[in-house]
Amino acid sequence: MRRRIRNALTLAALVLFQPFSGCGPNMDDPAKVLERASLEIDGGRYQQAIDILEAYEERKPGNADIAEQLAFACSQKGDHRMAAYHFGRLAELSPDRQQALLFAAQSLVEAGDPSGAMMLYESYLSSNNADAGAALSFASLALQQGQPDKALGAYNLAYNAKPSGDTALAMARIYLDRGNDAQATIWYERALASHPESAGDALLGLAEIALRKKDFAQAEKLVERLNREFPGTLETSPLQNLPTQLAQWRQEQEKLRKAREALAAKPAPTPPPLIQAPVPVPEKETPARKARLSKEEAVELAESQEENEAADAPPSAIVSESPAPPPPRIIERAPEKAPGPLDLARKAREEARYEDAAKLYPRALGSEPSAAAWNEYSEVCMELGNSGQAFAASLEATRLDPYNAPYALQYLRVAQAVYEPRRFLGELVEMRRRFPDSPIITLALARAYWQVERNARNAGILYDEFLLKYPQHPLYDTAKKERDQLPQR
Repeated sequence: MRRRIRNALTLAALVLFQPFSGCGPNMDDPAKVLERASLEIDGGRYQQAIDILEAYEERKPGNADIAEQLAFACSQKGDHRMAAYHFGRLAELSPDRQQALLFAAQSLVEAGDPSGAMMLYESYLSSNNADAGAALSFASLALQQGQPDKALGAYNLAYNAKPSGDTALAMARIYLDRGNDAQATIWYERALASHPESAGDALLGLAEIALRKKDFAQAEKLVERLNREFPGTLETSPLQNLPTQLAQWRQEQEKLRKAREALAAKPAPTPPPLIQAPVPVPEKETPARKARLSKEEAVELAESQEENEAADAPPSAIVSESPAPPPPRIIERAPEKAPGPLDLARKAREEARYEDAAKLYPRALGSEPSAAAWNEYSEVCMELGNSGQAFAASLEATRLDPYNAPYALQYLRVAQAVYEPRRFLGELVEMRRRFPDSPIITLALARAYWQVERNARNAGILYDEFLLKYPQHPLYDTAKKERDQLPQR
């Protein structure tokens, strides 16, 4: 009986207190734990390394170096989802290692979770928007997921941080695929002018736009330049049949030319003679002719002559002694100038014909690009619910006129619809630096700090600034109520 009790206690001890391979006299020292885990990783024993590191993490959580080695061990083992988790923890534990979010995003891509990876990229870029490489990776992933609007935003970040021809071409291609020839032309021309290494591809893009517009004369000029400066490029491109199309167009032009020449060679119709045959004049009354008239005819003729003489007599003095007034002078108005594409687009916008305006603005921007027109186009697109196109147009407006407050506010309205909350908070912070005296941006940033980050301290500071500086603002009472509802700081 005693032996059975002793055996049961021994079994319970083994179950409750299993031996831990990593325990030892120095296993509370993180450096020793990392060293031992590294030996296991070097030997390809990734699970053993993970066990050692997780055991230490359970005893003493919050060590960034342990989290980092755990992340790499999981990654090498092929457990990409756990690797992403530990990389994310590393970024939380050590704010100076925000690059860990990129490793986490890559791990989620490997794990088949592109949506989660995109959220991590956006979180990273919200505070690291000068990282062109990260922006390009995010743009590529967004395109793969069928989200060209987010891709455009990321490409813009990348181009602003590090301009390159490849980025300009990528943006041009997105606009071209979406039928926005005006924006595509802008980015192809920018690549052509500023990035010589991309000139060949830029010329191909411009030729494709000319072909879509059936502007064969322009397409022919671009093909001639391509063949002259970049021989062989056209033949290996999707436009390799363009010379054949241009040859057919040239044949049609030649036929039209010959038809015009043949028409011009026909003899002109004979003009009327300069001297016309004399018009017969009624025979003048003479005594000889009068003698030939009958009595009745003579009476009629006399009466007729009296009537004619009365008609030719000057007017009576009773009517007027003054000469007749001159005819009124008619002043012809100069013909009004026909409205241009931008005038038509703006008229449609003012009349709330937003669908018509959305079609007219791209044409107008092709010939009259301006920050004001891009901003108006953005507003029209937002009215139609096209936040992606509105975002692209607003980006161009703020690029052309970065310190125009109304354009900045329109950009923020669109960005709020396009970006996830943390990324939008980063945009608000940037706009606040640019417009420190804008009441709307100050209040929006106060709200975002509380709603997105639950940061009552920063939100309270900005609420107080708004209430102090703008006591007459229409939103003063609303802002005061929101500030009073914040928790105690």
